[in-house]
Amino acid sequence: MGPELIESLGSGLTSLSSNVKEMSSLSNAAVATNEYVDATNKATSNMGNIADSSAVVSDSLGSFSSSLSNVMNNLSESEQATAQFKDEIGQLNQNLSNLNNIYGNMLSAMGNKG
Repeated sequence: MGPELIESLGSGLTSLSSNVKEMSSLSNAAVATNEYVDATNKATSNMGNIADSSAVVSDSLGSFSSSLSNVMNNLSESEQATAQFKDEIGQLNQNLSNLNNIYGNMLSAMGNKG
């Protein structure tokens, strides 16, 4: 074995060592890339879930708004019915008062004849 062979062997081992280090770095980069892809896939899935949840919330709010509108309409109708009921009770009271006056006048008139 000559010095050239030993030198070439040393050079080859140095190159091999360097290549192994680079392969290790590539392996680490591949692992990091896979982890990045997994994290991206999870984030995409989570964004899909958020979009689905937002759609459900939007539908629920639309339904709630419609129901609230119906309640407001019913309250308005109840208010009108209550006002009409109040007016009718007032008329009934007035009619009873008139009947009492008429009845009182009739009794007075009958009392004066006797």
